[in-house]
Order: sequence, then C-alpha cells, then structure tokens
Amino acid sequence: MTSRICAIATLVLSLATVFLPACAKAPTSATQTAANPDPTEQRDADSAPFDLEGLLARELKPLGTMSFGPSDGAWTASVETVAEPTIAVNEEGVGTVAIDLGTESSMSCFVFNTPIDIGGTVENFFKLSAQNVTYSKILTKFSGLAGRHPMMIVEGLYTVVQDGQKMAGQVKFGILSHPVRPVYCTFDEVGYTESFSRIVKGLFTTYKTEKKAGFHYAEVWRAEMAGRPLGFSVLRVTKNEDNTWTSRNQSTLLLPRSPVDLLATDELTIATSDAKGFVTSKKSIAVMAGELSTNIDIKRTQKKKYAYQGIFQGKQLEGTFKTKKKGLLDEFRVTQKVRKILNNKANKTFNLESYNAQVDPTRAVEIKYETQGQNDPQTVLIHLGQITMTGTADKEGYMEKLAVPLGAAEMQLIRVHVEGTPPGHK
Repeated sequence: MTSRICAIATLVLSLATVFLPACAKAPTSATQTAANPDPTEQRDADSAPFDLEGLLARELKPLGTMSFGPSDGAWTASVETVAEPTIAVNEEGVGTVAIDLGTESSMSCFVFNTPIDIGGTVENFFKLSAQNVTYSKILTKFSGLAGRHPMMIVEGLYTVVQDGQKMAGQVKFGILSHPVRPVYCTFDEVGYTESFSRIVKGLFTTYKTEKKAGFHYAEVWRAEMAGRPLGFSVLRVTKNEDNTWTSRNQSTLLLPRSPVDLLATDELTIATSDAKGFVTSKKSIAVMAGELSTNIDIKRTQKKKYAYQGIFQGKQLEGTFKTKKKGLLDEFRVTQKVRKILNNKANKTFNLESYNAQVDPTRAVEIKYETQGQNDPQTVLIHLGQITMTGTADKEGYMEKLAVPLGAAEMQLIRVHVEGTPPGHK
C-alpha cells in the first residue's frame, strides 16, 4: 500500500501548486453543419437562426455491430457501424481504422503496437489541433473501465474561420490504456456526445489482442474531483521465477489549469521486491506537460542502504540513503500491517518509510498510518509531512478509497477493479 499511495497520491501532491493560483488527425475544420457559432446571428437575411444547441443535442440510435481486425490477427474488436471498417497498417505496425457511423464525418481509431504515454497523447492531440482551431472548452468526460483496462474520454469545443466565416466544431477523443496495444479514437463532428461514448466504450470493451499481458494481480483506480473525472492508475503485479515480485504502476492525470488547458502527467514505477516483501529495486519515470521530469533508479545494496541514480527536474543525481529499519517494504507488506490493527478497540498508529522520487529522490520519507478503532474500523489516516489523506480499507486491509486534500479542494481516488491474488509475503 505504500507504493500504491505514493504512485497516485504523491503524484497529485507534487502537482498541488497547479490548483493553488486560482499521430492523429487533428480537427482542422468544423463540420459543415456547424456554421456561425452565435445562435443569435443569421447566415443571411433569409436563413433561420443557427441552432448550435440543437446540433450539440444530436444523438444516434444504436447501430448494427461488426467485428473487425487486421489480416495478421494481432487484434480484434467489434463496433457499431453502418459499413465494414477500413483498416490500414503502416510500416511501424500502427493501425488506422475508419469507422462509418452514418454521419458526415467518420470516427478514426489508431491502434499502437507499443505502450504510449496516455496523458501526453491526449495533451499533444489538443495542443497540435489548437494550431488550426480556437478552443473554447476542453474537458474530461469519463474515466473508468473498458473490460479490464482503464479508458478516458475528453471533449473539445472550438471555432475556426473558413472562407471568412466563423464556424463551430466539437471533437471527441477516447483512449484505452492497454498494456500491450493501446488505442485511441477521435470523432470530429458537432453532437453525438453520448453516442460516441457508447460506441467507443463498446469498441474498447470488445478489443482483444493476440499477445497477452500476464500478471498475478491487478488493481485499477479512478481519480476525480468534484465529480469531474481526472485520470486513473493501474497496478499490475507479476511473480518471477526466482520468487521475487515485480509491481508495475502506471498513473495518468489530466488536471484542468483553465477551461482550455489540461496539464497532463504520466508516471510509471517498476519495483521489484524479494520474498519477504523488501523492495530491492525501483525505477521511477514521470513526464509532465510533455517534459521528462523524473527518471530515477534505486537499488538495495545492503540492509538499510539504497543507492540512487538518475535525472530529477533536469539535474543529474547520484548517491545513497539509509533506512531506519531493514529496508523499504512493498505495498503488500504494508497492507498486512494495516490488516492486523484495523479492528483493534483502541486507535493504533505505526510509521513506515517509503520512497517516492516525485517527493524526494534522495531519501526515504516517513509515512504515519493511523486507524480509528472500532467506531470507524475501515478508516485509515495517512500522514505524509503536513498532508493527511483519508483512506477507506476493505476487510483485507487494502485501500479501496482515498481522499487527498489539494488546498480547498479534495481529490477522490476510487478502486474500480481488482483481479487475481495479491502476494502473500511471509
């Protein structure tokens, strides 16, 4: 649980200052039906007032479903469509799919053959497209599950001048964080918001790849604030032949800095722990706003001692640090400790050291866990410096909810999926 908290919450905490001060085809033109965006104006003296709200409210009834995939069988999916999807695969193995929804514009999807930065991909799409259009609003619409994997939907309203006339447009962007072959889809036409959500969720849920990502245990979390979806985190754990465990934790957040500006952050940590639950190595990579901010490796060199090396905020770092006890515990050993004291009559606390390169790449930091006794047996307060997070644990001691304060606001982290059996260290 230490790594779990740090992987999500400390990523959020490191970005708290954002809140305190107050290869896709980008949309290059609005759809022809979305003319002058001011509904009070008329295109000419004889035309009716332009009805943007009416266009935005357009939806599609469920369409027939077709299965599709490339000839090599690398992946397959099903989608609502009025015609068979067309597929092209380039030399790099990236698939481009055109899906006819019976509308003026087709839905375009892109299937990659290697993992991508989810947040960075979303941010780049809207930044590149903003070279051709002017956005009035960009907002996240959905963050959740498509089958076993997390997905997000982001929507942008924009205007563009065509032939001297100001036109309105709306682009929808859906992305699936698949461990082997991620996918995203775009649809550049005013309206059909709920239809796009339904269709892309159906496509992502049915999406299957020939190459499987094997793991022993997995969790998926959703991040939100005031009801607005902000991102996700996914943990996948595998058992190695030498009886060690490898935890791969990927987190993505899309944080609103203004109505038309999303700050994208992607963090990946890969940690290996021994059979007793001590972390023996950990790699931390973080990308913020398209820039690499952290790339740090630590390695346990002996009991109580770790070496670190890498880049943090543009500076090359190298050194060692010591822990007070035998070493850093992985999240599953921490969970065992929480489980033991959850149902005690009196409040119980314990302190543990954790390492998160986003907080401090040069040392371990102390985290205090505090349970609330029988009156509130599932609540765990987690103190990190001056910040107190409130966690809700299940009966096994695993966190299922976490509230993280951000100034006057609060981010909610909610576990939405669990599968497999977690490691049981002795």
